[in-house]
Amino acid sequence: MKIHPVEAAARRIVTDCLCGSTTGGASVFCTPRSLRRPPGVLVAESIWWPKQHPGGKGINQLTSDRLTDLGECSTLHENLVEVELAGARQP
Repeated sequence: MKIHPVEAAARRIVTDCLCGSTTGGASVFCTPRSLRRPPGVLVAESIWWPKQHPGGKGINQLTSDRLTDLGECSTLHENLVEVELAGARQP
């Protein structure tokens, strides 16, 4: 994933640390790499097979099966997510 340095610092995320994106109860773990993105934007480029991700869940776990209101297209290109350092979640 790619995340702005200010956003990463606020979450204690550094390059190559394991983090999770959560939305609607789904979690995906990825490794942040390049940190050049606008604040508030998280970018996941390319897709790895789910079996290559910790926990066996790929980035598509964050997408909705909801369709857009215009043209009934997939909404998979934009999703609201929160990202956090792996293991940082409080029980």
